[in-house]
Amino acid sequence: MKYLESFSEFKTIHQDRNFNLIFESLYEYHLSIEERLILDREFGMINESWFDELKDKSRRGALKFKTKAGEILSELVKKSKEILDFVNSLSDKISTHLNSICPILTSKFQNYTMRSVGFSDFMKVLTKTLGKIKPEKLLETKKNSFEFVKYIRDGEMTTNLKTRLTDFFTNVLRKGTNEGLTSLENDFLFENEKSERKSFLQRLSEKIMSFPPFSWLPSFEKIIISKYTKIVELIDGFFYWLDTGTAKLMKSKFTIAITFIFSLLYAYFKYRIIKDTFKFSTWLGTEIGTIIDNQLPKESINQSLESLGENSGFDFMSILNQVKEGAKNIPYIGDILSVIDTLLIGIGVYLSVKPVLDKIPFQEI
Repeated sequence: MKYLESFSEFKTIHQDRNFNLIFESLYEYHLSIEERLILDREFGMINESWFDELKDKSRRGALKFKTKAGEILSELVKKSKEILDFVNSLSDKISTHLNSICPILTSKFQNYTMRSVGFSDFMKVLTKTLGKIKPEKLLETKKNSFEFVKYIRDGEMTTNLKTRLTDFFTNVLRKGTNEGLTSLENDFLFENEKSERKSFLQRLSEKIMSFPPFSWLPSFEKIIISKYTKIVELIDGFFYWLDTGTAKLMKSKFTIAITFIFSLLYAYFKYRIIKDTFKFSTWLGTEIGTIIDNQLPKESINQSLESLGENSGFDFMSILNQVKEGAKNIPYIGDILSVIDTLLIGIGVYLSVKPVLDKIPFQEI
């Protein structure tokens, strides 16, 4: 058994909120009664000042690691760090995918729209229609959309994702049996006697799929056949969870931006389906009030991305294959990419029409 020779590594780790949650879950739900008694006698019971007291003992040279209690503490630290590293690894892989695919997918969609026949006419109609809207009506929408794209691009989304994934793993760890750290892996290696033997971290990761929002995140194959309004609801709920930690289909702080972005996407598909500038202008004129009031076009409730793609000539299969390829690099929770990549399609259209929005005076009320 490798003991902790010093407190230096533990001092830096324990300041991480995510490490503390994992550590305390292992302590509370996986140590046996005997192990907790040994640890408590040597280091005291865990409370708000527990880590600071250990740090102080270490400074004074009064902290002994080469004991049975030190062995248990060492194992707790080791296992907690292993789980935390795995959480960070999953988050970083999602972040890497996001950072690499975001400019590619949005640029691809921008190029696709801008080079498509009639896109300039679509922009003219959009510009003319939005020009009739009072600037202050668009103020909140423009602000929220800017903040939303910035939230994704600047890494705040990834930071929040690490926190939420830690919460998930902590919840799973709280299903422990208190049979001791040596039994920890066996708690997760088998679902039953006939189950395939898998690694502790793999089994742990698979278990989070039973918790919302992961339990209600569809694969890309399913998301493109879902009703358009349901997709927007799922994406909005996902960002509500990222921000609050509450997995419910509630409106997030980016509801305005998400609704607006997908309204623009729907309008673009609608233009490609109608193929008539005058008819599209008439349709947009009747819907623009709904869109500016942060609602989706009424008729979108009965549409799906698949049907819109087929009717407008847009090939979603190429994006589907891209999502599948990306999911190979993110084990266990690849379905999260279906939400991210579907969102990026909408952001691609938003960035395409952003020059139109920027021309509208941006002034405080």
